[in-house]
Amino acid sequence: MYTTLDPDKEEIRLLRVEPSVEHNAQVSCEIAIAQLQDQSSPDYAALSYVWGDATDTEEIFVNGQSFQATKSLASALRQFRSSYITAMVDSGPSLIWADAVCINQQNLTERGQQVAMMGSIYAKASFVISWLGPSDDSTESGFKLIKACAAHVEDTRKHKGEYPESDVAMDASDLAFLSERSEFHEQTHARYARNKAWNAIDDLNENVYWTRIWIIQEVVLARQPDLNILYCGGHSVTFQQLSDFNLFAERLQEQKPLKPPFFDQRVWDWVIKDSRLTSPFIQQTKALRDSRVRGDYRFVMLISTICRSTDPRDVVFGLSGILGNEIAPNYTMEAADVFRECVAAILRQKKCKHLFHNAGLLREGRDISEFPSWVPRFHTLKEDANYHIGAPDVVVAPWLDELCPEGPVILDRRTMRFSGVRLDRCTRVLRHAGSSQAEYPETLRRFWWLCLRFVEEYGGEYPRYGRRCLEDLLHALGKGKDTRGQPLRITPSVHCIAAHAFRFLLRIGEPEDDGDEGDAAGQKWSHSRYANLEEARTALDDAFVGPEAPDVSTLGSTLSERENEDCFNAMNALIQTVFNWINWPLFRTAKGHMGLAPPAIAEGDLVCLLEGFSIPCLLRRHDQDHYVLVGSCYVTGYSKGEPLESLRKGDLSLEPFYLR
Repeated sequence: MYTTLDPDKEEIRLLRVEPSVEHNAQVSCEIAIAQLQDQSSPDYAALSYVWGDATDTEEIFVNGQSFQATKSLASALRQFRSSYITAMVDSGPSLIWADAVCINQQNLTERGQQVAMMGSIYAKASFVISWLGPSDDSTESGFKLIKACAAHVEDTRKHKGEYPESDVAMDASDLAFLSERSEFHEQTHARYARNKAWNAIDDLNENVYWTRIWIIQEVVLARQPDLNILYCGGHSVTFQQLSDFNLFAERLQEQKPLKPPFFDQRVWDWVIKDSRLTSPFIQQTKALRDSRVRGDYRFVMLISTICRSTDPRDVVFGLSGILGNEIAPNYTMEAADVFRECVAAILRQKKCKHLFHNAGLLREGRDISEFPSWVPRFHTLKEDANYHIGAPDVVVAPWLDELCPEGPVILDRRTMRFSGVRLDRCTRVLRHAGSSQAEYPETLRRFWWLCLRFVEEYGGEYPRYGRRCLEDLLHALGKGKDTRGQPLRITPSVHCIAAHAFRFLLRIGEPEDDGDEGDAAGQKWSHSRYANLEEARTALDDAFVGPEAPDVSTLGSTLSERENEDCFNAMNALIQTVFNWINWPLFRTAKGHMGLAPPAIAEGDLVCLLEGFSIPCLLRRHDQDHYVLVGSCYVTGYSKGEPLESLRKGDLSLEPFYLR
């Protein structure tokens, strides 16, 4: 079925799908060879789709031979041959490029050559057709709403020159167009406070299509956004229309204007507060179209947190049309070698800020047999996101960069040299015991026992290093951030409100006074320094609240508006951290500091600050000359630049660390 393609002539295969009057008839197509460098090459459409389950296939015929295509591809080709698509694109083109068929997937050499050309394949296509899968009974309403909002955005551009940014207030005139169709503002779901059109967009943004790595360049490289047509069954919108809808939705949800009189109240509340109307994918592709991050290999790290690929190597290769061919697609390379080349490219660009926060063992049971610990596992970043600890302030520069301008150096396939300082050592790890899927009461019981162990490890000094016990715990559990993602500020009034809220949570989680023999955490008084519940309760109150705390009932009237907001955020932070801490071990250092670490931490790990990091990291001795990176960590007293000051005073000294 396949003949050899000449890469020097930029040859590609195209499919001519045979027409059929019956929509469900079996797909049959013929292969045609075209040269991209030939100005007279035929017009064609490039298909962008999710492969789907490779074992769930359907027979189609290619050049008269049977070919097992995934159900997703077969349905996309079936729609392509339908008359409504040819009508949409003015009766052409009749040729389509689809990677699964047009590339000989068994020939690794050809596969690498064709992947390297995919940037040109999509850029030179007359249209890019994005196949989102079959439609449902709400798709038509949703696409009508997208088009209506996009038309409003375009009309605003014509009158004002541009559509306002999301931080510009909205008024009634910005929403009046939604009154023209009742299906845009009335409750249309019998059981829930939902509207079919808005709900369809909510579902659209959850479509698996947006999670595929390849989609990024396929959409970005379309000649123009209005030449990228998205199909869901027989309904379509252009990517330009979807992008304009995203602008409108971002502003709507940012500004939260007053409800227009024509809008159903329950639907309005859901649209403003609960729906997922905006898409990070749209935002990223818009940035790429503006060429702000083209050629920047850090984009691999960013996209890996929101997208996936079947082949781990495609995390890098799937973006080659955007990033360039500094790392040429080569499917004879191992994934670890591809990722190492990506790290090397980022280092060459002198853009390694925060890169290594995404590296390390992170999870228990991992080793360095396949991936060196300093190489981020880009293909699992989406799943590992819960175990990455970043700097409390994302704009801060890695602390040692000004002292180490050369940056980290790759010495060989397995080894990298960092300059850094040795800060401390982990002496005690406090882990959550039991299932992370525990119900609310069980979670609070486990949290109570964790806090008791925390106090036992913390010791009897209140405050320590100028901080009370609760402050250290909140900083550790929140990784130094509040609920808005801003650096956490614990003022006296915030501490008071948080302490009383904390005491309330602890009361809910208290075990029975007999030691709660049946408690799943497996804790007994015999394993505690306290003889009974009353002693433990007193110790917790002293540690987290303190006898000098003001009366919480009268505190509210004395606070400023900002302090009230801080107190509210502190209480929210308490509730959120109780349920977020479960997979994160707390730890204590030899010098008495508390921290939060990824699950791979072990007692004896070194707490260090290395170049390229803006918070500490954990290192584990591998052999006499080398260490393994466990992951970044948040440690009170070390995570806001304090080590840099000690280094300047001469209390700490730089030394090389060789990581495997």
